[in-house]
Amino acid sequence: TLLNFKESFPINLVTSPTLKVLTGNLITLASNSIAKNRQEKHVVFAGIDKDKGTLAYLRSLGIEVISDRTQFVKLMKEWTKTHTVWVHTTYQSYYYQNNKQGKKEESRNCLTRLMRELKRSFYFAYIDEVHKTWQPNRKPWSAIHYDDICRIENRFKCTASKKDFKGPSSV
Repeated sequence: TLLNFKESFPINLVTSPTLKVLTGNLITLASNSIAKNRQEKHVVFAGIDKDKGTLAYLRSLGIEVISDRTQFVKLMKEWTKTHTVWVHTTYQSYYYQNNKQGKKEESRNCLTRLMRELKRSFYFAYIDEVHKTWQPNRKPWSAIHYDDICRIENRFKCTASKKDFKGPSSV
């Protein structure tokens, strides 16, 4: 399915296992956007991430860090009229939180739920350290692979670590 970019620009996604890995990916991609004078905005969605030091560092670089659902919805509606948006997030903020019983479930403030509320999908997703997301029986970290949780048109999956698969899997 081709998107109609006359209606709005695409929203792309970069997922990382931690904020420290996210910071490296963000600096690389944002520097490239600036150097090539692209019409792109980079934002960090930190729905449940609590590393205040790293988030403060990203803000000091001029990166918009969003953890509030109202602010996210407002900015996506505004920015996608004129820019391609790159949303950088961790796997935790993408899909889940721990409930009172200690089980992982979809969070009210997670990125997947906000995208459904916006009635939008991601055009492209860069999934870093993908070997950490392959889990059996649709465990929370594997949510990035399922379009029924959040639609993603194109996925680029990568890892810097060579992994040999051992054991059964339903994914």
